[in-house]
Amino acid sequence: MSLDPFRYQVGEISEIIFIDEHGAAYKRPSEQSDIVGFVKPFTPLVWVLVLVLLLMVLVAFSLLSFTQHSLAILPTPTTRNHGVGGGEVMLDGSTGKQEPNPPKHNINRDAVIWTVCSLLAQSVPLKPPRGVVKSVTGLWLLLSLILASVYRSNLKAMLILPKVTLPFNNLEELVNAGLPVWTSLDSLMHRSVYFADPNSLLGGLNRTIYNVGQPNNTTWGALGLIEGAHAIAIPRYSILQVMNSHFSKRNVDDVPDAWQEEFLDLKNDSAAKDAFQNMELEEFWTLVRGTYPLLATNALRILVQFSSTYLCETGFSALVHLKTKARSKLEVEADLRCALSITPPDIEGLVKGKQCQKSH
Repeated sequence: MSLDPFRYQVGEISEIIFIDEHGAAYKRPSEQSDIVGFVKPFTPLVWVLVLVLLLMVLVAFSLLSFTQHSLAILPTPTTRNHGVGGGEVMLDGSTGKQEPNPPKHNINRDAVIWTVCSLLAQSVPLKPPRGVVKSVTGLWLLLSLILASVYRSNLKAMLILPKVTLPFNNLEELVNAGLPVWTSLDSLMHRSVYFADPNSLLGGLNRTIYNVGQPNNTTWGALGLIEGAHAIAIPRYSILQVMNSHFSKRNVDDVPDAWQEEFLDLKNDSAAKDAFQNMELEEFWTLVRGTYPLLATNALRILVQFSSTYLCETGFSALVHLKTKARSKLEVEADLRCALSITPPDIEGLVKGKQCQKSH
């Protein structure tokens, strides 16, 4: 008989045999596209600095372009002399006629185009600037190239990482998520939610209960859980049973017999069970490697994803011995493979298979 607060008021259990806790489960999350990943290559501080630098370059480009344009249209001071016939000529030999004004440019538009297009590595449909503005534009192009290179490298590294979003991780997140929650009627979880304070977290879960008018059996609730129709709030032991029954299983016929024998022996090894609970995975598989070599070797291949420093140093030492002044060779892949191989060479077999030259 299960013990709850209501049964405890009328009866007392002399000895507790099994203690379980309630939990909530939802469908298995899947990898999703991370749109925010395009902002993650830089920290917020770096993005603010890039924005400030962009505005500074934009203002500097506009001011320098305006100053250069203003100096270009100023009239040249000259002294007039009376020429023959009473006419007036300038010192530079020209007549006193004013030339038409040079074409006006939208300085602000050009500054925005040059600044933004350079940062985004886009072509600019304008003539290159001159003078000091040209130097500022060149420095901005160089800085934009550095920023774009760092951004692309960081973005490529970010896109490799998968994104898995958990809908909830505690009771508060479950209530705020608003997911429909199924639980069996008249169960301890249902009664606790029903009689809880409406302002509490457990009382807030009462608004999402999804059991009214639905079948009152765990099988129906588990199927809805797997399909993602609702979350399920049941004892933790029952959640583990649901996960175990729907976990993807490989066909045992494809597993070699030697592996199956080691797995059965490991399953019945009580000492290995105690070691598994008290050790890390790497330490456990290293400990049982002598007893279960097949399982331990393949497990360590998955856990240890990088080569050890000893193997790397061994490869460097072998390469140093191969590349010497007396024996310089461009391609040493084949020789290096033989030097690093752990298979002992069969010298006798090689000698027997080689046809000897009688003339030697």
